[in-house]
Amino acid sequence: MFLYTDDFWRDYELFKSKGIEFIRDPKQVDYGTFAVIKDLYGNEWDLLEPNENNKSWKNTNNKVTPTGGKTHQPVLLSVY
Repeated sequence: MFLYTDDFWRDYELFKSKGIEFIRDPKQVDYGTFAVIKDLYGNEWDLLEPNENNKSWKNTNNKVTPTGGKTHQPVLLSVY
């Protein structure tokens, strides 16, 4: 599962400051920057900031848009 962000390092530092443990360290790859967390139920989530090479997603007006699909508002994730 993916948590898309428009500022990877901002959200990475916020999550860490709230005690969220990353099970894979940040890594830059050809489609963006990501790191992996595990939620309370054992699900793995990729925190991902897509880059300009990522053809499947684009960010327009603070909305994440699948290519050829509908525009969706970003998900608000509350980190306690």
